[in-house]
Amino acid sequence: AEATIVVGRRKLKDALPDLENLLLNSDNQDVSAAAAAAILQIESGPTDKAKMILNNMLDEQDDTTQATALKRLIYNDQILTNDKLKSFLNHNSEIISNVALNIAEKRKDESLVPAIISNLSIAQTSIQARQTLKSFSEELINEQFKQLIESNATSRKLRLGIIRTLREYPNEDSIELLISQLDNNDQDIYNTIVESLLAIARVNPINENKQNQIADEINTIAEKVYTLNECLNMLPDDEHKFLMEDHLNNEIQNTLPTLLKLGVLDVPETPIETYIHTIKSGDPSKLPFLLEFFENVFSKNEREVINPLIEQLPLDERSKIGNLHFKSMPTNFNQKLIESVYSPNKWESAIALDYLLISNKMDVIKSLDWQKVPASNANQELITRRIQKNGANLDFIPPERFKLDTEIISMYSTLEKTIILKSVDLFKSIPAENLSRVAQITDEVTFDANSPIFAEGDYGDSLFIVVDGNVRIHKGTQELAMLGKGTCLGEMALLDDEPRSADATVTEDSTLFKIEQEGFYEVMGSQSDIMEGIIKLLTGRLRVANEKMMGK
Repeated sequence: AEATIVVGRRKLKDALPDLENLLLNSDNQDVSAAAAAAILQIESGPTDKAKMILNNMLDEQDDTTQATALKRLIYNDQILTNDKLKSFLNHNSEIISNVALNIAEKRKDESLVPAIISNLSIAQTSIQARQTLKSFSEELINEQFKQLIESNATSRKLRLGIIRTLREYPNEDSIELLISQLDNNDQDIYNTIVESLLAIARVNPINENKQNQIADEINTIAEKVYTLNECLNMLPDDEHKFLMEDHLNNEIQNTLPTLLKLGVLDVPETPIETYIHTIKSGDPSKLPFLLEFFENVFSKNEREVINPLIEQLPLDERSKIGNLHFKSMPTNFNQKLIESVYSPNKWESAIALDYLLISNKMDVIKSLDWQKVPASNANQELITRRIQKNGANLDFIPPERFKLDTEIISMYSTLEKTIILKSVDLFKSIPAENLSRVAQITDEVTFDANSPIFAEGDYGDSLFIVVDGNVRIHKGTQELAMLGKGTCLGEMALLDDEPRSADATVTEDSTLFKIEQEGFYEVMGSQSDIMEGIIKLLTGRLRVANEKMMGK
């Protein structure tokens, strides 16, 4: 096919009979498309037939066929007009979009830039989109990025994609644009802004005037971490705290590294990522080294605020330090719960409302302004379950905002499923907020005593988690293991697509969670933390196995 394209590019008319033969008789779509493109470049022979074949391929519903035709139309702007190319750049198939991006890179037409940028919001096309944007001037790209970043209509995913890409444009315009966005309340976006600033600073140092603004940000983010710590300190130590505690701890773990990165923007060559990894490891023997290092990086005032967040201190001691440095620390836990219920973050809102409901804080619930409560599916589910399971009178909740579903609902709520999943080794390192996506695709299944779950040799397309009861793992009559509540089975078959390696049979009436492979892969593809957590677990298992082998 490539040789055929060369023939067309060189306009070798003597080859037309061979090209026509390939066009009409080849069973290979790529060869046929290449022959059609070559004939059109030579501008002789069966050009109408060539156009028809390429247009038909472009109109096919099959992604591979469309992509094959696209690859052969890079420089043919009569069949593949720029308007048509834009539609392929915005195609819902990443295969098509990536081919279109490759064509746009070669055409270098500025009218294509907005459609190219739109691909930064998609993980599967963002790398090629960044490469394609390099074909255009930095001034043009910075201007387009500025318009989109400052527009409220820009989606969160595209905003994140642009912020990540800005690190590849280490100029003053990028620094200015990123710093202007440091007021963003979305912590993930904020973290990405700081990461991009650090990457740019390592190439183009940030000037002193902007460093003063960054110093204010250090103070703001430190106050946020101390506020989260204070909420943890006020959280009652009871059976209802699990999701709130997980959320607060995760927010601290998500915010603290960004605080440290802000602190080294004036000394960007600092290997701060290594030090953050050391902090996360929790190794107390390395703490003195870290504190000594920070003494040479942070100012005295910054050290007084940052060091206690790194040191392994009790909550109440850290609380005293927070109140010493910041005068607006929270003092009323119920008020913080109300603020969380109003949060645009659907997860934070749901777990705060859940906490109020299961703690039976009806006085606080009745004081809520329900016009400010997000009418999310999670919140609707919570209220519906409360009515159905407990018969609670929630007439004060406006039905026009919370249209409660009166159908019979499942035994476990999404939040309850999340808590159970969090107890399983496979998922325990994953934040509950991300794990709730897995909970949404988790089905409840019940088995009578002595019923088989699966047999050795069965296709492994799902994993199971024991919620209640016991499961016997065996090969024929030989028992290999007995699994109880909170254990996982079938995860290896789910991940490696191999047949089941043993039989699984319940020994008593049991309830299990079932997670199908297809849904699980979709969630993993959209939630990198879930994929990272599973990779860490599997590599940990491999490391343990290697250590055992080395010890023999």
